[in-house]
Amino acid sequence: MAIGFLHESKDEEKPTDDPNAMLHLPPSVSFVTGAYTENGRWFAGGGHAASWSKDTIRYTGVAGYGDFNLKFYGVESEVNPEDVRLEFNIKGAFLLQELIFRIRESNFFIGGRYSYLGSDIEFKLSDDEPYIDMRGIPALRYQGEEVVLGEVEARWDVTPRWSLVGFVGTGRTADSFSDLSGADAIVAGGGGFRYLMARHYGLRVGLDVARGSEDTVVYLAVGSNWN
Repeated sequence: MAIGFLHESKDEEKPTDDPNAMLHLPPSVSFVTGAYTENGRWFAGGGHAASWSKDTIRYTGVAGYGDFNLKFYGVESEVNPEDVRLEFNIKGAFLLQELIFRIRESNFFIGGRYSYLGSDIEFKLSDDEPYIDMRGIPALRYQGEEVVLGEVEARWDVTPRWSLVGFVGTGRTADSFSDLSGADAIVAGGGGFRYLMARHYGLRVGLDVARGSEDTVVYLAVGSNWN
């Protein structure tokens, strides 16, 4: 669950009588969020993103804490390589602070970011390996020293507020770049819908159903993966 509040910028000109008119400056956003799952995972957090001085200064601040029960698939086995997994627990706090400044009137920004993650893990992993991060694929399931993936998504606006989306993607993992071409391709795809909840801000919400090689997953979508 998440609760957010959109603050219109004081620098924004008053909107016209057109209900479809979009903002020219990004709004400030404040939010709190939390989640709990049936296997005991939970997290809570909040943040604020602001735009000042006619979008010449942007600030983002996020903080949270979580307790996760996860499965690690990075161990190979000749007996049953498809079902080797290690369960572990990780608890940790996260903090992000970012302040950037627009360079003159360009689309380029310069600034600084500070991020902190303090975690407590039941056992130590030898390395952080890249993995296939895609809708319909369990996190950390397919890992390797090298990962390549791609995803396409299309949206059809059935009405001004209701839309249908479809997406499909594929990825490969290997221990070296030269081995990627011979690795098995992992494919996932699905579809869903979007509702234009806040027309003034262009904010869409909806549900996605994705099918991968092992499971079917339902996602709550807030915003979009694509502009």
